[in-house]
Amino acid sequence: MERKHKVGIIVLAILGGLIFLAMAYAAAEVTGLIIAGLILFVIFMLTSYFLTNFVILNEMEVGVVFDRFNNFVCFLDNDYGRILPRAPTEKAYDDSNMPPKRTKPTHQHHINAATEVLKGKLKKGSFEASGVSKDIRTREGIQVTIPWSVSFRIEVLRIHPGIEHKLARALPEHASKMVAARIMQVMQHIVGQKSIQELYATPDDQGAVKKLEDELREQLLIRAKAIGITGITPNDVRVGPVELPRSIEATLRVAYQRELNTETLAKSLNALREVLAAFTPDDIARLTELERLRIIDEKTKSLILTEPFMRGPRNMRYLEDEVMGKPGNGKGEGEED
Repeated sequence: MERKHKVGIIVLAILGGLIFLAMAYAAAEVTGLIIAGLILFVIFMLTSYFLTNFVILNEMEVGVVFDRFNNFVCFLDNDYGRILPRAPTEKAYDDSNMPPKRTKPTHQHHINAATEVLKGKLKKGSFEASGVSKDIRTREGIQVTIPWSVSFRIEVLRIHPGIEHKLARALPEHASKMVAARIMQVMQHIVGQKSIQELYATPDDQGAVKKLEDELREQLLIRAKAIGITGITPNDVRVGPVELPRSIEATLRVAYQRELNTETLAKSLNALREVLAAFTPDDIARLTELERLRIIDEKTKSLILTEPFMRGPRNMRYLEDEVMGKPGNGKGEGEED
């Protein structure tokens, strides 16, 4: 689309020049034609100079400049101007030693058209890398599959000295692939040190996935630091869901259910212990007697106990023996041995 736009501008410029020459010839014949030709030549030279000797970049672009022999020359950045390659022995830039930005960013960058050419542009915005790490093995040797995606930015000033010429060729078109390759290595390294239990995320607790995301982000910033990777926040890393073998997932689900039941029972027992701790021994004795009477009442629903009968200790013992299934002598109150 950009090529067609340029061709259209050139065609319009030629047509405009021919019309201008025709009008000049009609006005002053040969003299007018010569003057118009000189004017057009000056306009052409100025336009050519500005088009070939200046590069215009927006705030979200970095220019990549090579010489006529395809050797890397520099990066063009609106905030820092020309970023030239440095010797491998120099210290890499990080948050502690970044050079100051220009007070007023520039959008026009001068290049030597005779020896330099703009070969490409690298965006300052976010790149996206995504993929699936298939059949990576845990510490026990169990194969798992983990999908992932990462958003990141690149600052060319942070590229390690000595490798700028390589990354100037690779980053504009292959930044996402380069990061994806590093993520594959990092994922295998992290998962290989974890047990299957550490990777299993329960329905009500996504802590395992969150921890995996944090570790992936930390390792990626270390391993991709040399290529200028920056701007990866915790929300820019997304991992999962972790796909386990069906048999393993079923076993872990059963184990989790048992653990959940055990925790629920333990909480209930602790709550009961706290309630009982608030009662005195006399209260406990009364509760015990009430529970005993409740049991007797449930097992003697068809009996009507009169007040005189309840007052007799022997009758009560006889009733308890009958309810509890103990052998008795069958004698009630008033009977003789």
